[in-house]
Amino acid sequence: MSLNWNVSNIEDFEAVCFRHFEEDGQPLRELKQSTEKLIFITMAVGLGRITESNYQEFYKRIALFERLRGCVRVKKSDRGGFVDDPYTLEDIRQHIGLCVNVSDEKPDAWRKRILKSWEHDLVIERSH
Repeated sequence: MSLNWNVSNIEDFEAVCFRHFEEDGQPLRELKQSTEKLIFITMAVGLGRITESNYQEFYKRIALFERLRGCVRVKKSDRGGFVDDPYTLEDIRQHIGLCVNVSDEKPDAWRKRILKSWEHDLVIERSH
């Protein structure tokens, strides 16, 4: 099944979600890393929409996921290379309106799934 997404309901989505540039005189745009990673992280956090009523829960799930699995997003370091760039509550709030074809999981079911997966991977890692 394909991962389908829609950003058109995000306030000022052109500025929030896209980087605009020109190539060979042609105006182009591409998804910003922040938006692209949020689209894919919806599968891990078990929420298919970011809404006014759930953006704080969405943020909590990302924060826990990143604590267990590592940062989802990176940025260029002033010293060269890359450094972690954890999502903030404001990053998530700016993406209210994002819609992805991912089924919503209740908080308890989601936490159980994530911890079970993390625990499984930890056991495998330590057995090698």
